[in-house]
Amino acid sequence: MSDSKDKTTAPPPAGKTLAKLHGGARIEAIVPSTLGECFALAEMVFKTGLAVPRDVDSAQKLTVVLMKGMEIGMPPMAALDCIGLINGRAALYGDGIPSLLWSHGFKIREWYTGEENLATLVAHCEITRPEGDKYTFSYSTKDAQENGLWNPTERDNKRNQMPWQRYTKRMCKMRCRGWLARDCASDVLKG
Repeated sequence: MSDSKDKTTAPPPAGKTLAKLHGGARIEAIVPSTLGECFALAEMVFKTGLAVPRDVDSAQKLTVVLMKGMEIGMPPMAALDCIGLINGRAALYGDGIPSLLWSHGFKIREWYTGEENLATLVAHCEITRPEGDKYTFSYSTKDAQENGLWNPTERDNKRNQMPWQRYTKRMCKMRCRGWLARDCASDVLKG
């Protein structure tokens, strides 16, 4: 004869109690409030090897990335996703820029021209500040070549895995957005 009790709720081992889980609580980031707590978090994350930005080779450098994120209003794990060391500086990049601007009421419009050929591709961006001032900027593959970022002759080289060679169109858009944001929203990007 089978037991009608639910086997999925076995009693805890002797002398132990099970923590109760409650649904519906607001999920919040763990944000350090002292330099010591920030460094302890950085050490823990660094030791895991997970979510550590490229070129961050110590817990001290990771602490700087976390501090930069907190200065601009990003929780630590979000900062790890979009702040890296670029030319020796903790710098916001990629999707971190629009997420920060949108959270402060900015509007961003982006488009391309000359898409039929990478040699004529131009990325355009328009950023509207919360008070209504509009700013525009353009960045082309020709600009990328002149800046030493993109070499079309290396595009088909399987050994070249650099983002500019693999994702030229997207990289033009991100460079355009990043430079324009630095020109018209530096108050937000610097905290």
